Amino acid sequence: MKMGFVDRNAILLSLPQKEADALRVLAYPVPLPVGKVLEDPQRPIKDVWFIDQGVACSFVEARSVGRAGIGLVGPEGFIGVSLLDGSVHAATKVVVQVPGEGLRVDAADFLHILRRFPTLEVSCRDYRRNAFLQAAGTALANARGHIEHRVARWLLMLDDRLGQRHIDITHECLAAMLGVRRPGVTGALHVLEGTGVIRSTRGHVQILDREGLEAAARGFYGSNERLEPPEEAKSLVELGTRQVRRG
Repeated sequence: MKMGFVDRNAILLSLPQKEADALRVLAYPVPLPVGKVLEDPQRPIKDVWFIDQGVACSFVEARSVGRAGIGLVGPEGFIGVSLLDGSVHAATKVVVQVPGEGLRVDAADFLHILRRFPTLEVSCRDYRRNAFLQAAGTALANARGHIEHRVARWLLMLDDRLGQRHIDITHECLAAMLGVRRPGVTGALHVLEGTGVIRSTRGHVQILDREGLEAAARGFYGSNERLEPPEEAKSLVELGTRQVRRG
């Protein structure tokens, strides 16, 4: 048996039974430890990944200046977006930041079933659009936000994808995602902790006041970042599928 089916990935949960059964035959359950590279621009895309638990970060890199995160991927999406445009090379490096588990599908198998199943294609393309909007929000926050606003924004996005108020993540991981030095993140966490919206300990952040943390993000956490409730997201996918069929 290749696969124990997921219970959190929004794309896979949106599939009708026929499409889910076809994917079940092709997918392999895999652990996702911290630091696992799921995609690398220097290597052809061989696999597509659906995260069920945990969070990965998409990084852009430049040899002379290092790297910075442009977005997060969790149970709302998938890794392998470039395949939708016919490219076999990833645009970003995707690395697991919060451990979990998910499903791995061979890239060739994914492309084969994508052409056959409209719901899967609509869901994947909708996710690609949302990922672009999230990256655009990151660009705005990086250009206009202070470090504490940006840390608040990333903590909120992590919380959305983990579905809990407890986040197991180090200052080093947060610093890498924000493209800043570790002391800057530590200082920002101390500022947020001083307002009572979080509690930060070694390798762990607890959100105490979600609304207060959103206020601390100062407008840099909004519609581009916020995940839709699962039922609402599913209804939008179904509507998109009906529109494709009519066309």
